[in-house]
Amino acid sequence: NLANATMSIASAGGIPQKKILCFGASLTAGYYQGGRKYHPYAIKLQSLLDPHGNFYIEERGIPGEGTSKMSERLKDTLNSDNSFDFVIILGGIYSSQFLKPKFGLFYFGTNDLGLKRPEMVVDNIKEMHDMCRKHNVQSIAISIPQHGQERTITWINDIRTKINTSLLEYYKENNIPLVDFSERIPYSSPIRNSAASIWDDLIHLAPHGYDLLGELVYESLLPL
Repeated sequence: NLANATMSIASAGGIPQKKILCFGASLTAGYYQGGRKYHPYAIKLQSLLDPHGNFYIEERGIPGEGTSKMSERLKDTLNSDNSFDFVIILGGIYSSQFLKPKFGLFYFGTNDLGLKRPEMVVDNIKEMHDMCRKHNVQSIAISIPQHGQERTITWINDIRTKINTSLLEYYKENNIPLVDFSERIPYSSPIRNSAASIWDDLIHLAPHGYDLLGELVYESLLPL
């Protein structure tokens, strides 16, 4: 089952210099076409990292997972394997549809938007970053992206913006780099951009969009 699969991508040759964990929900899994196909951003990330040396990428994306469950799963993951150098976390899409890691990259919160509890999401996100610090992991954050219904269902925009804004000071205080997904890849209708669509539906990317996300993640890793 691709939705629950663990995918490993390793660059050719030698012992991996860096281990990367891509951890999260459907956007981490690369979900598109209703879950019939998957194109994780980890694929593009690996291709960009290969010229810089040996990297091992493990992708663990579970579509539909909210930040509470994600936090529990991250705790189990870090306790059982403390050998990663980077952790990349995406999540939070599902509910909004229904109206030793050393570096951690977090993208989550959208699965919780439909629950209308931004404070809970903020707490869960902080908890995951705190876990990384306890395991000597440098985390990286990804902002919650725009949702295709924000123009007509304004509370989705309000909650997403509140969560993203509430976390900015926390990121600054704890030296956590931020990949601003919501600003760098704004939502555009797949129907209006069918030739080279970035978005597959209201909340999931198309393969080209996942590749763009992989490029943003790559940019955030370069200074580290």
